[in-house]
Amino acid sequence: MKETTISHFDTMIKSHLHRFLCISLFAFCLFWIPLQGGAQNMGGIYAHWADDLREWVILNDEGVEMGSLKMRWSMQYDLSFWDYTFGDHAGEIRARWRDNFSEWQIQEGAEIITMRQTWRDIPTEWELTNDDNIQLSWLTRWANTPEEWELREKSDVGRFEVFTAYEGDPREWVIIDEMDPDFSVAARMGMVFLPILMILPK
Repeated sequence: MKETTISHFDTMIKSHLHRFLCISLFAFCLFWIPLQGGAQNMGGIYAHWADDLREWVILNDEGVEMGSLKMRWSMQYDLSFWDYTFGDHAGEIRARWRDNFSEWQIQEGAEIITMRQTWRDIPTEWELTNDDNIQLSWLTRWANTPEEWELREKSDVGRFEVFTAYEGDPREWVIIDEMDPDFSVAARMGMVFLPILMILPK
């Protein structure tokens, strides 16, 4: 009788322990994973179709698909409006003036980032600003190629670079993102967008 009671007690303990572990795992998945989706670093972007540069897939720094960049009115091949997602973030990129691509705005919720060419008629150097604390200079590493981009003030905000995975092939880009994961996704999307803009047929 005593052995039966002990055996029954052990079974109850194991059952409760199993239930506790299941609940703990569920809570981990419910709360921890979404938080990770909200703070990510970028790792690359590639054209969704081999012969079409109007739709792109964005990867995080582990090579996992995390978002997209799409021309809003692709049938009309309208370069002036784009939509993006990355993790829990979503926003739009729009030219300040239609058919004038020297100034753009990125809007994600209440956040607005402005991108302007630093010098008139020189599309290889840009300034990204907002009304708060973002002021970035984004430019090509070499004056004669649009395939490698970098931040001028990387020592202040962290390293961020974009370059083609294969020289001469604009369909796939590598992103080196060593910024704080909580740094503005809108600003980072702007820096990813500009190299692509430079290689798109106008």
